[in-house]
Amino acid sequence: MEDQRQLQQRIRQDAEERNNALNDLSTWMDTLKVEKPDPTAQRSTVPSETGGTYEEIRMRGNKLFAQKQYAEALDCYTRCLESNESLKTPVIFSNRAMTLLKLK
Repeated sequence: MEDQRQLQQRIRQDAEERNNALNDLSTWMDTLKVEKPDPTAQRSTVPSETGGTYEEIRMRGNKLFAQKQYAEALDCYTRCLESNESLKTPVIFSNRAMTLLKLK
């Protein structure tokens, strides 16, 4: 009988801990939500080239990120994701994620 009570108590405690962890995760996810940049907003000088190879667009994004032009860098990194090359060099995903965090 005592073992059963201990087991029930442990199950309740585990459920409570998981619930707390889920609430923490939910709060954390809410703090990471980023609003999308307004496409009609005035942007600082954006390179006029819209095309280029994957590597050229990625490097342009890196340059814009270094200049703290995060919305423009995000555009470059997003365009890179349209290329199959992004699957070979997954660093573009972390570059884009860091840019989103900087936009927050």
